[in-house]
Amino acid sequence: MLKLSDKVIHLILIAFFYGFYFAALALFLSFFPMYFDYLGFNGRQIGVLFALAGLTKLFASNLWAYIATRYLDELQVIQIACLGSLIAGVGVIFVHQYVLMLITVTIFGFFCTGILSQLEMVTLKGLKLANGNTDAYGRLRLYGSIGFVVSVLCGGVLFEMYGIQFLPVMYVGMFVVLFLISLLLIPGYHLSNNLSLSTIKKSKSLKSLLSDKSISIPVVLFLLAGLLLNVSHGPLNNFFGIYLKGIGYSEVDVGIFWAVSVVAEICLMAFSVRIFERFNVVHVFVFSIAIGVVRWSVMPLVQGATHWHEWLVLFLLQVLHAFNFGAFHLSSVKIIEKLFSDGHAVQGQALYSSVCFGLGGALGSIISGQAWLYGAEALFFVAVLCSFFGSICAIKLKSYLKFS
Repeated sequence: MLKLSDKVIHLILIAFFYGFYFAALALFLSFFPMYFDYLGFNGRQIGVLFALAGLTKLFASNLWAYIATRYLDELQVIQIACLGSLIAGVGVIFVHQYVLMLITVTIFGFFCTGILSQLEMVTLKGLKLANGNTDAYGRLRLYGSIGFVVSVLCGGVLFEMYGIQFLPVMYVGMFVVLFLISLLLIPGYHLSNNLSLSTIKKSKSLKSLLSDKSISIPVVLFLLAGLLLNVSHGPLNNFFGIYLKGIGYSEVDVGIFWAVSVVAEICLMAFSVRIFERFNVVHVFVFSIAIGVVRWSVMPLVQGATHWHEWLVLFLLQVLHAFNFGAFHLSSVKIIEKLFSDGHAVQGQALYSSVCFGLGGALGSIISGQAWLYGAEALFFVAVLCSFFGSICAIKLKSYLKFS
């Protein structure tokens, strides 16, 4: 039996893991386009490199989940995935030719996909052992958002001083730290009190579980709602900066608005325990998607950067990101706990990651790319439609899930 001090140390290590993982993610999303441009890749080539991230999740997430439930366990998968990501990251340092970079990034994406879903399970099970519940998940998860903000701000200063060519070295350094932290996590702590690995392996298949309509219908509604939400974020993730620059905002302004959204998300996560004590989980889930209708409807109405009230409107719209994404993810984690039994929790996380973020992110990029050809109004109208239909799926989900 683990001592209280061991449990606390374990959760502290998880908090640091979240921080460094999302710090690395921030470097990838914010600065790797500049690094690929530095290597001489054109816009289309860079787009293909980033599209691989979402497409890789479609098969890699479920494959890692299968390995975690049938052959290894979550913590072992994290360790292997961190090591594989580290080795692939070293390859990025030395590879400068496009085809080789395409292969290297694909390998990296495959291993990196195996980290987050398994980390969520290790975190939730660790919280159950330490506290008897998962209410503090949001407080642990907020360290990821803090890592994201610190990484973006510090990275910008460092690369301006020393050059973007040092980005892969810094990135690899992040995964060295992640791998070391994964080795320090307490062996066996990721398993719950009454569930052994052998029990998981003997549990009935996910396919047989989903053959029960009382389970399959809410799972489909949940995944469809999450998919549509992530498609609605395509305009934000791919064209927000271009849109703002087009109406007169600077690169600094774009950075500020991105930072506002993440800081707002941090604040929400800090109060997540109180939020779920006061509000029903499914109600939070519905609100997080429905608020997107308001957010994306107002966004194209901002047509300039000359008046303070337009800046204020954009500021408030970015604050809504805390609800439109942060609250969505926190409530989704709790819904996955409810929908999937312990023996299938890992596969539930993998479905969530691959369908909502993998397929949803890929479709969001493709659809928003086509909509952008017709202007900002068409771009954000697509986001409004996705949010609206996603809200309908979420509302229907209410009749299948009961939270106390």
